[in-house]
Amino acid sequence: MQHMLRSVTVSCLPTNMPDRLEADISGLDMGDQVAVSDLEAPEGVQITSEPNSVIAIVVAPTIEEEEEEE
Repeated sequence: MQHMLRSVTVSCLPTNMPDRLEADISGLDMGDQVAVSDLEAPEGVQITSEPNSVIAIVVAPTIEEEEEEE
């Protein structure tokens, strides 16, 4: 998963400010993306960021080669 956006703007009362927002990524495949519109806002919270903004893209994992000791 490659993160493109780490924060979004919300509108709510201070007592309704969420610690985090979640999106279901269980059905995503390689190359799929998560957009702001995929986030689930709790009651009393409105996400005001651009709905089409990409939050993350599913990419293949990379393996870093360890350097051999001399």
